[in-house]
Amino acid sequence: MKERIARDHVPYDRWVKSKHLHATPGNAVDYEFVEARLLAIDRQYNIKALCPDPWNSRMLTQRLDKKGITVVEVPQTMSGMSPAMKNLERLYLKEEISHENHPVARWCFGNVNVAVDGNENKKPMKNKSIERIDITVAEINAMAIAMILESDISVYEERGMRIL
Repeated sequence: MKERIARDHVPYDRWVKSKHLHATPGNAVDYEFVEARLLAIDRQYNIKALCPDPWNSRMLTQRLDKKGITVVEVPQTMSGMSPAMKNLERLYLKEEISHENHPVARWCFGNVNVAVDGNENKKPMKNKSIERIDITVAEINAMAIAMILESDISVYEERGMRIL
């Protein structure tokens, strides 16, 4: 971690100590540790769907799927991310959602560089962003899946139907 702190100029050690960040043991990502952590979170919160960036996550997500966690990949494309990104932007601007005072999330949010195409579709650009943007991408992915899950519920199922 010391090397990463020196290289990135980011207080990862303080974030770990304050429990805003969970470091895996060793010098590389320990996917068994990540899996155990996600299974513990599922027991506590009953995860409806895990929505990872598909890059480099397939082995872990296959293992989690076998253990009963629904995994839905969010394409990291304009069409996969723009509706969720626009919806989050709208909700933040209308102050219908807010986020806790989370230093890692604020850091990631501040690092995002957004690509906008000719149709005003938006997506975060990892390769153009200043530093890590993982938490921001996770929030966009979560919104993308929430929007899909919400649209799967018929308004008639939710509140019924009245025939006059």
